[in-house]
Amino acid sequence: MKPTTISVKNNEFDKSTNVTFRDSAFYGRTGLTNVTIPDSVTSIGNHTFDGCTGLANVSIPNSVTSIGYYAFFKCTGLTNVTIPNSVTSIRDGTFYGCTGLTNIIIPDSVTSIGYYAFDGCTGLTNVTIPNSVTSIRDGAFYGCTGLTNIIIPDSVTSIGNHAFDGCTGLTEVYTNNLYLHIDAFRIKVMRKNGLLTKYNGEGEIHECYICYTNFKKNDDILILECFHTHAFHDMCIEKIKDSCPICRRPIGYSTTNLNIKYMPIIL
Repeated sequence: MKPTTISVKNNEFDKSTNVTFRDSAFYGRTGLTNVTIPDSVTSIGNHTFDGCTGLANVSIPNSVTSIGYYAFFKCTGLTNVTIPNSVTSIRDGTFYGCTGLTNIIIPDSVTSIGYYAFDGCTGLTNVTIPNSVTSIRDGAFYGCTGLTNIIIPDSVTSIGNHAFDGCTGLTEVYTNNLYLHIDAFRIKVMRKNGLLTKYNGEGEIHECYICYTNFKKNDDILILECFHTHAFHDMCIEKIKDSCPICRRPIGYSTTNLNIKYMPIIL
């Protein structure tokens, strides 16, 4: 079958501005394979390419400053996309369900990654988060099973619950702010409803509340989910089966091999 390429027509623009792809402009056009967006376009509307399952390539020019909600929702054939450095945010669900997407480079113009922006991108194996990003919202990378490691830069001051939940291939997370990110990896990181990591000598915790000795740098410690200061030597908490020694809340169990690593982050 001959590839289908978009030929832009007047009714595919928002006539009030003539520079915006209107909402749902190409909704469900499964025959589209290639899209070249003209330089006159500054904004891509909500759901513009929603359901374009045959879309494999899209070229977004630097004139585009805004990409709408769920703009490429379930474009399962999309393998690669370049986000121009004119875009300042990746909005909610932009690439939700793009299972064919393998690599994404987020430009250093982006300051926020929206709710479920890459939810279900199971083919995604590599993502670079620049140090311009300050916010990663709930479920941003939920279910990205192909990811094996992630670096969260120091610029990130807010990260939502379950942002990396269900990333079953994830084995290493590099961050310098453990407490900020504890809920982001709730399913993958939890072991005894806690976060297993290396003590770095910083923060509010200094002592194991079971053996009452001070933590030493690089000690294996477990921070329970009930509260971020309820921390124990991993070997000490292994002896505790039912509840937190401090607040007595029940301890649950799940399996994981994920390690949270502290390191100087240079991007």
